[in-house]
Amino acid sequence: MHCPTCATELSPDGACPRCARPPLVPPTPVLAAGAVVTGGNEYPPGLPYSMAEIRQACDYLSLIGQLMPYSLIGIVTGAYILLFTIPFTLLAFSGAEWRLVPVFLLLGMMLIGRGVFIMLVPNPANLLIEGIIAMIIGALLVPTAAIFFFVLNPAGLIGLFPVYLAGLPMLFGYLQYRHYRRFAHLIGIRPAKAVTTLLRGWLKTLHRAKVKTEETVIHFRADGTIDGQTRTNRWRARVQGDYLLLAAMNSSFSTFTTEVHFLHRRDFAIRDGGPAYFGVFGRWRKAVFEIGATWTVKGTITEECFARYRRWRAADAGIGEPPASVG
Repeated sequence: MHCPTCATELSPDGACPRCARPPLVPPTPVLAAGAVVTGGNEYPPGLPYSMAEIRQACDYLSLIGQLMPYSLIGIVTGAYILLFTIPFTLLAFSGAEWRLVPVFLLLGMMLIGRGVFIMLVPNPANLLIEGIIAMIIGALLVPTAAIFFFVLNPAGLIGLFPVYLAGLPMLFGYLQYRHYRRFAHLIGIRPAKAVTTLLRGWLKTLHRAKVKTEETVIHFRADGTIDGQTRTNRWRARVQGDYLLLAAMNSSFSTFTTEVHFLHRRDFAIRDGGPAYFGVFGRWRKAVFEIGATWTVKGTITEECFARYRRWRAADAGIGEPPASVG
């Protein structure tokens, strides 16, 4: 049996070891400026989950967001091979060429199966595999790129194209390796279903929020990276008590995200980065966005959202001072 509240396996006496514990541990004291909470024993008020559990679920959903494109690409490519390549081979060729049909059939089924597997069993090892394959492809293209470069380059820049063709897979593989290192701690670990369900519900609420009317939500654009890993652009943040849910809005039609963070409001700061200007969708201003001492990027935010953020700070003196800007 499992607890209906948090899905934890019940003890023999029927009591939930998570929900039936003593009152929740109060939040830790306000940290020094620039520090980000990393301890796992803190329980946000009203939740039966620790910060460690919630952040593990955040990393898990971010991993799914990273793997989703490879899953969809594999499924679409496999379906294309089965639906178009095989019929074309049967209609356009005859005799010995038909022997390619089983090869295409096997390749298409393998790509679809791999895409479905990645979707159903997300694992950081998939990022490592993608990176190794890309780097091997790039390495195999290096001799060809060198030949084309030395033979064709005197005639013009066309000789540089194979160099890019070999260099891009190797760069992609290196980036995938960095993604793998970020999520490697999730190998063999899957957060409790109840925690991920709760977090997905928060993300759905954040995604559907009306920024113009909801005082607890802001959005902004940040053209930078988190931990030097993931490049994103559109972000939304939602206040939840003394905490903040921060997520990248990668699509207008899906709640899948490559970045999701749950942190103290005091660990998130927006600094004024310059005068406002008129954009397509209103009046924007330059700003610097900070998560403690780990992330500092520049971007833009609407005047309305920046004013709303300042009201958050003014209304909650217990948050403490944000870290000083280094942008």
